[in-house]
Order: sequence, then structure tokens, then C-alpha cells
Amino acid sequence: MLRVCLNLILSVAIALDLSATRPPNCIDGLSQRRCQDLLSSNATTFKHWCETNAEFVLLDCCISCGALYSPKDLSTVKNTAVNTNCSDISLVNWCERFTSGQVNTKLGYVEKCDGPVENNLAYAFRLCRKSCGYCGPNQTVTY
Repeated sequence: MLRVCLNLILSVAIALDLSATRPPNCIDGLSQRRCQDLLSSNATTFKHWCETNAEFVLLDCCISCGALYSPKDLSTVKNTAVNTNCSDISLVNWCERFTSGQVNTKLGYVEKCDGPVENNLAYAFRLCRKSCGYCGPNQTVTY
């Protein structure tokens, strides 16, 4: 299933700029209703996920997590969550090829870390977070 999703994302991506200068846009990727249901069912666990799970706070329920904090506190929460788990989940050599624009899709587009396609930002953030500069000592993004 993951392979199918990755192939779908790869097939719609376009040529992108190398440097990660912004995080994925803040949306409730799971849907606002689902995020609100999760918050209502167990607010303590929901808040814990917002504070410790970077994918959750930035990609899955960003708007709903944001409603729990002041803008300054939310920035701290996001930064902490991202740097708590600063790693690539894809193979290191694949992330190196990805960041240098050596990963091609079936349509011939070059994949890189940052650019105008929101799906690609989320994709880069999930798979090659460290290599793309979203976390760690070479972080180029302010949350």
C-alpha cells in the first residue's frame, strides 16, 4: 500500500528547488472533523501527539493542534516535535539522491525537497526529514 501511495505521489510531482525553506502548509490532512473527533475523544492523548509527533502536528492535524496553543507556543511545539525525531525513514542513499535531484518519476519529473507542490513537501518531510533540512543542525525551516 505504501508503495502505491509513493508511486502516486511521484507521478504527480514536478521539478523542485533543492533547499527546504518552508514546512508543509498547515492543514488538517486527516480532515478537520476527524481531528476534532480525536481531540474530543481524548484531549490528553491528542495534545501529547501534537507535542511529540511531527507528522501529526504538521501534516495530520495541524490546524486542530494550533487551536490548543498561542502562535509562539505552537512554534515551539512544532520545532520540538520535529527535532525529537530527526531522521530519514527512507534509505540514506535514496534521500541523498532525492536531495540532489537524482530521483525521477515515471513522467520524467525530477524530485527534490522543496517546491510548489504541497504533496511533495509532505512526502519529503515524511521520508527524508533530516536530509532535506527540516530538522537537525542544518535545519533551514523555522516552525
